[in-house]
Amino acid sequence: MRLLIVAPALGTTLGGGERYALDVALELAQAGHELTVVTSTARQEADFWQGSEPAPTAEAQAWPFRSYHLPIPPFPGGQAALFRRRKLLALTDWLPAGLNPFAPYNALFPHLPDLPALLADLKPDFDLVHGFNLSWESPLLAAAAYAHRHQLPLVVTPFAHPGSRSARWNLQRREQRELLASAARLLALSSSEKAGLTSWGIAPERIDLIGMGYTPYPAAAAAPDPALPARYALFVGRASRDKGSFEAINAISTLAPSTELHLVLAGHVDADVAAHIAGLPPAQRARIHTLGRVSEARK
Repeated sequence: MRLLIVAPALGTTLGGGERYALDVALELAQAGHELTVVTSTARQEADFWQGSEPAPTAEAQAWPFRSYHLPIPPFPGGQAALFRRRKLLALTDWLPAGLNPFAPYNALFPHLPDLPALLADLKPDFDLVHGFNLSWESPLLAAAAYAHRHQLPLVVTPFAHPGSRSARWNLQRREQRELLASAARLLALSSSEKAGLTSWGIAPERIDLIGMGYTPYPAAAAAPDPALPARYALFVGRASRDKGSFEAINAISTLAPSTELHLVLAGHVDADVAAHIAGLPPAQRARIHTLGRVSEARK
């Protein structure tokens, strides 16, 4: 198949979603599919408001498929100013379509000024358009417009977190809901994500639950960490309701009487996950260790 993939960022130096999207692209290319990828030059989330490098990383330049890497200009006022615009969009979402004076702000998350011209010039000789990441949605909105303009099927992997407190203003605005409703298929990574998308009005038969999976990496021998127990399972990434952290915590709690295994959470812990841990019996709670955000080197 000939596939167009559009994503706000791809690569191993960003978050799990960006790594996942890159792994999907690499697997598709290895399977013999012809890929064109459009993304930014962002190397960390802060690049979405601080601005990104004009050129891609050496890793990105070596990808085995055609790719376009667009720079992100610095946003005046930084992160706070950018997020204020997002909240303005959410607060004015009740306005009729076409009458919201803040609608142009949709193109700021992230701001890729070269994206419209690139897609306008891109020959529509694709079998499928695949967009990633509903929370940084400007590339996804552009991909949807491209797909509809050329009557191509649109598949979306939204990375939605329906249980998060910010979902109303971060994921459920009119343009985002209309985009999800217009997609040929939605790909959910967990049953809770699928349930959340269904609660937003998406027909369940249009949502495919594909699971999360993992990419094996060579395990380098490391010296024991005196701050951690001798035997533990490691959960890397944001501990949220939609990413399997409750299941991991409950599994360790269930195993507690018969094993020395502990659970280490390396990454931001959402408030509801922290509350769940705090509500465990003391003996079970003692087996859960939260490190907060950790460096790439420590990961």
